[in-house]
Amino acid sequence: MKIIPAIDIKEGKCVRLTNGEFENKKVYFDSPVDAAKMFIDQGIDYIHIVDLDGALNRSENNRQVISSIVSLPAIKVQLGGGIRTYEDAKELLDMGVERIILGTVAVENRELTKALIKEYGDRIIVGIDVDKGYVKTRGWKENSGLEGSELLSDLSSYGCKMVVYTDISCDGTLEGPNVELYRELSKSSDMKIVASGGVGSMKDIEDLRKTGVYGVVVGKAIYENRIDIKELGRCLQNG
Repeated sequence: MKIIPAIDIKEGKCVRLTNGEFENKKVYFDSPVDAAKMFIDQGIDYIHIVDLDGALNRSENNRQVISSIVSLPAIKVQLGGGIRTYEDAKELLDMGVERIILGTVAVENRELTKALIKEYGDRIIVGIDVDKGYVKTRGWKENSGLEGSELLSDLSSYGCKMVVYTDISCDGTLEGPNVELYRELSKSSDMKIVASGGVGSMKDIEDLRKTGVYGVVVGKAIYENRIDIKELGRCLQNG
């Protein structure tokens, strides 16, 4: 199972939210580049970045800092937040982002989603962010009325190979992930499922490993020293 540390960027800083609420913001690094370098120093070679400003309003204010992280040696980036057009996707992939994560657009523009998957294949991931089973969009502010399981099935039929599946009720709480949800998703789908939300300890990571998910995104637990970054690095190096 892949363990993918997260960097959320808002107004040029590395932050974490609780339950996706922007007013519940805590700044951990003034420079997200410094956060990325911290991960690199521990042998971590893949990170998950969310452009929170982009998720809300397609702002391009964080593009320079994202570009700086992407240009660092020995690191690969998967990036989501505000990718709503073909031009957005192409710009980021051309910049050197390894994989982009489609969110709102995967609900609102199915034809574009299909076209991007067809053209870029495994470099396209979809983020499915659910609250009480229903997908939320536009920075988690709007309820799409679409069930997460339905979107997952549709994406599989489009040829999408990987999703980042977030239980919003757990996100940023450090109280543990929805293990049963991920166990069920692993059983019912042939896609690569990356779990996101609620991880607060190495035990949580081990519990997710047992569900069969492909990977897990870990953020706040690292910044709050609930998970030792050195231990995480050793775990990654040892597979």
